Amino acid sequence: MGILDDHLNDKCDVKLKGTLNLAIQEMQRYFDDNVRNHEIFGMREAKNSWGQVRNALADVFLKKTLDMSSIKHSIIETPVNSRNNAYTHLTIKTPGAIISNCKTASRLYFPRKAIYRQNNSIINRDFTLFDDPEKLLNDIKKSSQDANLILTYGGYDYNLNHVSLGLPAAGEFRWLVNINIQNAVSLIENNEDVSHDLNLTLTDEAEEIVRKGMERRNGI
Repeated sequence: MGILDDHLNDKCDVKLKGTLNLAIQEMQRYFDDNVRNHEIFGMREAKNSWGQVRNALADVFLKKTLDMSSIKHSIIETPVNSRNNAYTHLTIKTPGAIISNCKTASRLYFPRKAIYRQNNSIINRDFTLFDDPEKLLNDIKKSSQDANLILTYGGYDYNLNHVSLGLPAAGEFRWLVNINIQNAVSLIENNEDVSHDLNLTLTDEAEEIVRKGMERRNGI
């Protein structure tokens, strides 16, 4: 086990990794279904809207899946600007971790620095101070420190090739640790039941996201 795995096991809900992975997997399944089943959305000309749609769907699926779980959490949505209906950045607060999400081309790619994450990244300074992994792990276990984590997902050509949790260095310039959670199993209940319930609760909201993405692409 590594530093991040140990922290997640010691300080976070055991269901966290599987629940985050389930949310992203269901987001991708819903996105792929829309590309396959809606002729206009699947056209090459509509691809300019896909990135925005998938980012918004990821936020929605994360919120809904966490709400369906028994994981203690709160959601903070920070607008990118002061305009009404501006895009928001999602932050998940749960015992042991503060998590934001970001789409990246590959698992080990470090996302560019983001203003909305910079304050949170400061809490990782204690993770960065020690070169000795054993000393670092012992210090973390003795403290009540939360970790600032980034959930990354994505791949090339709008596929889902990775779902990962990373511990960034304070100041956001490199990964201290980055782990693959794509095979993490959801423990909240039967995944087919979750998928069915998500479809029921997300249909209107997700369809609105897809519609807005198409309107933005077509200049409506």
